[in-house]
Amino acid sequence: MKGFLFKVPAAICSLATFVLVLVKALVRWLAPPRHFLPTLLGLCFVFSLASWSLGDRRTPFVLFFPTLDGSADRGERRDIPWKSDAESQAEAIASEFLLGPFDPGLRPALPVGLRLASVLFRDGLLVVDLGEEAALAPEEELARAISNLRHTLSLSVHSAKHIIITVGGYEPWRQDLRDNGVKSGKMW
Repeated sequence: MKGFLFKVPAAICSLATFVLVLVKALVRWLAPPRHFLPTLLGLCFVFSLASWSLGDRRTPFVLFFPTLDGSADRGERRDIPWKSDAESQAEAIASEFLLGPFDPGLRPALPVGLRLASVLFRDGLLVVDLGEEAALAPEEELARAISNLRHTLSLSVHSAKHIIITVGGYEPWRQDLRDNGVKSGKMW
């Protein structure tokens, strides 16, 4: 062990000498502009490529909203941060949908301020819960909003085979869950 400890300072000294020689040779090689400028350009490219690959990537998606007069639905392109899994991607898209359109020729599908309650994606089934506040919207607006959100998600989340949109945990207008005059039943 003592022999090793005596050799460490000598090894560090020889390593420092090697690095110093390498730096001097690099400075001599980079001195002419014909070497320096391409090297600088290459380093800038490598730095920008690394920052792009590690940065926050945004992906374009189309969100569907009703027009101001309510006669049709129109798509609006929105750049949304890219997510690696389908559940996170669906959550980001549904949250953007609830924010409403940027285009002044379109109107929000649901009342402003509504928040997404939950998103669940398992085995190709995507379940989006809008929360109980969505039930306060007029029935026609709610039906259209659910249709627009389903259309938006079906075009954006390709791994979703089935999309279910619930309001407060209930699937609106579900016929086979009627029980004692209730329009829909608890989903889970």
